[in-house]
Amino acid sequence: MGLLIFLIVFVAAPLLELYVLIQVGSSIGILWTIAVLIAVSFIGTWLAKREGFRILRSFVETSKRGEIPSREMVHGVCVVTAGLLLIIPGFVGDVFGILLLLPPIREGITALVLRRSTSRTTVITATYSGPIVEATGELSVPPTEEDDS
Repeated sequence: MGLLIFLIVFVAAPLLELYVLIQVGSSIGILWTIAVLIAVSFIGTWLAKREGFRILRSFVETSKRGEIPSREMVHGVCVVTAGLLLIIPGFVGDVFGILLLLPPIREGITALVLRRSTSRTTVITATYSGPIVEATGELSVPPTEEDDS
């Protein structure tokens, strides 16, 4: 399975991108193709930045309420991935990047990831009620009343 994913990501995807670039370039011309790729990169970067800040605000609000911002983390990964796909030249990656920026698509991915992760994740919570000891260098313990007798 790992080899198949490797082949798809590092062999098939670049070949598909190259094929689509050649087809678009032969249809609309090389200068227009380059112009469209640059425009999509700028617009995609702006959209990813805007969505990223929106998710960051939601992450902070969720954290302030004392909740685990798991939805926001998955959304954040989707937006970062979208940003990378939009910056890298290629029309196929741009399409996937734009799809990842759409909130309904991200919600679907988030639901899938959280459903799969909650069935496989066990959370163990531990509490400690003892004193907090902070030390730098050597640790020295002050004598107690019991030591004086």
